[in-house]
Amino acid sequence: MNTSAMILMVFSIILIWGGLIAAIIHLVKNPDQPLDSISDD
Repeated sequence: MNTSAMILMVFSIILIWGGLIAAIIHLVKNPDQPLDSISDD
């Protein structure tokens, strides 16, 4: 595996895991509302 392929692989792994961590942090700070609390207007 050449250098450019390894750099691209590391970048892709960081991008995927970084997005997952960002989504988890966002959900912890802004939890979803339960469906019972949403009114039917």
